[in-house]
Amino acid sequence: MRSWRTTLLTRIDMYRRCPMNSTINSPALNSINYRVFWKDRYSSYEGGNPAFLKDAGLEDSEQIVWLSDYDLPWKDHADRIIREDQEIMTGKISKVMSTTLLPMADDALHLIHMQKYPIKTSHGLIRGIICVYYELSADLCPTTPHPLKI
Repeated sequence: MRSWRTTLLTRIDMYRRCPMNSTINSPALNSINYRVFWKDRYSSYEGGNPAFLKDAGLEDSEQIVWLSDYDLPWKDHADRIIREDQEIMTGKISKVMSTTLLPMADDALHLIHMQKYPIKTSHGLIRGIICVYYELSADLCPTTPHPLKI
């Protein structure tokens, strides 16, 4: 059995070696209001920008590596989220666009609009997904003027 230290160091090493983190993780991406994350073929998180990490209740991008949706505030919705991921990664659909209420780290439900796309290798093979989402304003959802406490 691995020690917690070995597991942590392995996660950090995987994060640093992930090509998406050096390509996508840029100052521009870190300063936008959109939340962005990327996952591998198995729906394990590989990285995300600071706005996404805040929603997930994390402080550092290295903390997200190897986590799944079952480990995050929206764990009750994980089955549906992972099913969407797999539909993209198996090539059944080319993208997912959805609007949904999801709980975030602040214990409130947030109405978000999410778009997921495949990440492909140079040979055209799907190696994961990238997702961009944003919170819809209260004006767009008059029945939910503020995040709902759960």
